[in-house]
Amino acid sequence: MSESVSGGCLCGSVRYELSSVPESTYLCHCRNCQKAHSAPYAALSILPPENVTITQGEVARYERTSDGGNTTYRDFCSNCGTQLFSGSLVFSQIMSVKVITFDNPNLVNPSQHVWVESKVDWVCMNDQLPQNQTQQSSEEFSRELDEDR
Repeated sequence: MSESVSGGCLCGSVRYELSSVPESTYLCHCRNCQKAHSAPYAALSILPPENVTITQGEVARYERTSDGGNTTYRDFCSNCGTQLFSGSLVFSQIMSVKVITFDNPNLVNPSQHVWVESKVDWVCMNDQLPQNQTQQSSEEFSRELDEDR
């Protein structure tokens, strides 16, 4: 799809545009997403970083290095705190965009749940989407992106 997608933070200080509608969207139930979003899960679209252009403002970055040595980041508006993007420095060819920050979040549909092993007990998942106990490997994400291109 060649339609562009625009979005931004709560206060309007940061705006971005995606060069196309993301093909891969999932619902992540990992503890990092739960805590970072103050929610039981996060809706994330995956795409190459070169498909994202910040058209207004600047993002601040929080980085965290796991016990295994992988550094992940979360980009957010320093004014209102809205999370916009996240990713991994080890696997830099993809990044996540927070779907709910799209001007029209209905442009995408999730294809799966990931990190269901961390799901909050009271979350009811009756949407018939595949439920993965953990997450696809980086190689699987890469293959999925290549198939969608």
